[in-house]
Amino acid sequence: MKTKTLRRLFSMLAALVMGLSLLTGCSEKNAERTQEQEDAQTIQVYLWSTSLYENYAPYVQSQLPDVNIEFIVGNNDLDFYKFLQQNGGLPDIITCCRFSLHDAAPLKDSLMNLAMTNEAGAVYNTYLNSFKNEDGSVNWLPVCADAHGFVVNRSLFEQYDIPLPTDYASFAAACPGF
Repeated sequence: MKTKTLRRLFSMLAALVMGLSLLTGCSEKNAERTQEQEDAQTIQVYLWSTSLYENYAPYVQSQLPDVNIEFIVGNNDLDFYKFLQQNGGLPDIITCCRFSLHDAAPLKDSLMNLAMTNEAGAVYNTYLNSFKNEDGSVNWLPVCADAHGFVVNRSLFEQYDIPLPTDYASFAAACPGF
């Protein structure tokens, strides 16, 4: 009788252990699946400066409320992104200030072609042509269109008797003269 009871007890214990191990395996798979979903829905955005947290980050988050966006202050140097490419991968979105098409060329094969996107469509074609690769693809777009300097045709100002601008106010005052 004791042998029969011990066998039943052992069988129940084995069934309990097997059931717990199956449930643990399922919960691990669910946890892995949940983590994969979170990773798939997370966009990694590298910012060139902490100043972009103030306006750019809230704007992007407001446009994509259902997406988990991870903002990271990277570096304002494409060599940094070349390093990332060679050592583990690039972020989903790269912001970088003051670089050229030539600077971005080594990353071309890793970057999305933006030529046919709404974002590229929002940029004037004459300006967009400066961002096109030889094959017509566009891998980077300006975040803003600020001017860092001007080249002036001095004779044109003299012809219209308009003083050369020395600051924004004098520039704005000269514009109606043309």
